Amino acid sequence: MNPRTSNGGSYARLLKRGVAFGGQFPDVPVTSHQANESTPVANLTRSMAIFAESLLKLAK
Repeated sequence: MNPRTSNGGSYARLLKRGVAFGGQFPDVPVTSHQANESTPVANLTRSMAIFAESLLKLAK
């Protein structure tokens, strides 16, 4: 899977620090900018694991 960015830009511009939900995965429906916008908690956990691994690799 190749990483890419999409959505979240409108939220991210308003935040001093933070992300809009995190990663989007191909096996999860995209609800960005729709009524009842949401993401499964499992997505957040999965995203945090990816971010943590990335930060560890960058810190080396």
